[in-house]
Amino acid sequence: MDEFPGGGANLYQRLAGNHELENLFHDAMGAYTRLSPKMLEPKEFRKVRHLVDVGGGDGSNAIRLCRLFSSLRITILEIPSVAEIARKSVERAGLADRIRCVAGDMFSDLWPEGCDAALLSHVVEVFSLAKVQKLYKTAYESLPARGRLFIWTILANDQETGALQAAKSSIYFLCVASGEGMARPAKEHKELMNAAGFRSVKIYSAAKIDHGALVATK
Repeated sequence: MDEFPGGGANLYQRLAGNHELENLFHDAMGAYTRLSPKMLEPKEFRKVRHLVDVGGGDGSNAIRLCRLFSSLRITILEIPSVAEIARKSVERAGLADRIRCVAGDMFSDLWPEGCDAALLSHVVEVFSLAKVQKLYKTAYESLPARGRLFIWTILANDQETGALQAAKSSIYFLCVASGEGMARPAKEHKELMNAAGFRSVKIYSAAKIDHGALVATK
């Protein structure tokens, strides 16, 4: 963190003070996201009308989902500087009529109303167990009955003996990005979702790329 001066307790907050580096970071994260077509595979996406993409970065996922599902609307919730990056990406994609960008803090601000699903993509591995539990509880409280929470994340195996990307990324989160995150096994996320109130959780494995999707239903 000494390499990134400024306020904020984690890398993402400090990048907000350096627009060139912040744009570069989110360009790279967007490219990383686009290398994960399996994120779009859960069939439950077809039933969503209005999705809140929490921590949606530069809008890469929102743009891909709107192009895949013609009637879907999305609201991206991001910190102010990143919400502006997303807004420009959405405008370039010609989807400003279907994707809205809202500035806010996913932990302290209310999530946008009127959404029947929420997405946390490459978010939950960044934060501590307590903060992940808070995100799942906020999602549960924000969604209507039968609303869905979609998670796309780097996953460790159930024994936490692998995979390699889970180990490497955990070092990155602990030593650089936030000082508190790690790649966790799917069963741990499922337990947290059930504790938050979700009645069912489906797991979509993408073990070949050390990832996975979880879909929780309220």
